[in-house]
Amino acid sequence: MTQRRENIAYSFRLSDEVFIVGSGRTGLGISDDYDCHIYLINWGESLGLIDAGGGHRDSVAQILSNVRAAGFDPAHISTLFLTHAHADHSGGARALQQQLGLTVCVSAVEADFLRRGDEDAIGLTVARTAGFSPPDYQFQGVQPDRELNHGDTIPVGSFQLKPILTAGHSRGSLCFLLQGKQLRYLFSGDTLFLGGMISLVNCPGSSLDDYRRSMPRLEGLSIDALLPGHGGFCLRKGQSHIGMAIQAFQGLSVPRSII
Repeated sequence: MTQRRENIAYSFRLSDEVFIVGSGRTGLGISDDYDCHIYLINWGESLGLIDAGGGHRDSVAQILSNVRAAGFDPAHISTLFLTHAHADHSGGARALQQQLGLTVCVSAVEADFLRRGDEDAIGLTVARTAGFSPPDYQFQGVQPDRELNHGDTIPVGSFQLKPILTAGHSRGSLCFLLQGKQLRYLFSGDTLFLGGMISLVNCPGSSLDDYRRSMPRLEGLSIDALLPGHGGFCLRKGQSHIGMAIQAFQGLSVPRSII
């Protein structure tokens, strides 16, 4: 019997430390259409995830299959870091927490949105109306285990992950800075994309003024790999894309928004 193509497991190795194990129609198409990019980090002693996808239909099962395809045991995933609370990034968190017993980490600014399962606060009501979420999709709230603040340093194995509060796309958007063995990574969620593009959306908490105040926090980080939540990514000269956005905010124009 021929295996259905959608059940085939895929993963993309970006380095010895970072793999893509989920991505929807705005990316690589290796998990549910409504998923963002989901990054797997190999800490050595354990594994971590950046973002959870939307949890729509068999999204989580496909992501875990993709983790196995990358050569790892999902049981070793200890921590999930959410860049923000929008459903395409956080909707799979509850299922992952229940299945793996992992620690869910999110910005302190948006933790209560997840705790309450507040579809208005996370922008799902607007996204569903606009066709960016399935009409029958219901968000599954989750109890965050850790609330993150700007300036925190999170030791994981021999690594350190640093959340940077970059309000703009949403009030509690975080970028995660990781110094790897060879590369310096920034997981930028929906804050920043290749070409210095941003994502200013018609959802609660999305603010151009917040973007303007947040962008300087990404200056001078010497990023190699810029790894956004959708679309393209790069493994070299990532800081140059950040510089494009910062430069735009210093003039009369503003960076182009992907939506």
